Amino acid sequence: MPNFSDGIVKLDHQMFEKGLLIIKNTGIKTVKLYSETDTSHSVTVNVADFDHVTLWTKEGANAPFLCIEPFNGLPDVHGDLVELADKEGNHHTGAGLTSSYNVQISVK
Repeated sequence: MPNFSDGIVKLDHQMFEKGLLIIKNTGIKTVKLYSETDTSHSVTVNVADFDHVTLWTKEGANAPFLCIEPFNGLPDVHGDLVELADKEGNHHTGAGLTSSYNVQISVK
């Protein structure tokens, strides 16, 4: 689990050596990716409708990108395949009903 300090996680490639990071959303409204020194650009993702936020990049590559993915449902754990209907955190909608989840991405 990343080290949060005042809601900020200082990222580095080593954090992703074992794969993606899944953060349980306990009131997170937005996730903002920015640099304090390298650029004035930023990406902000509204994740308020989602139970989890996943951060990932290509393992072992020091890749110049980070993916921010909001999730309602968790992937399988390596080696432990689970039926889609039984996956942890999945949201289910009854026949004839609809569910809506919104994500907003702002790029500066």
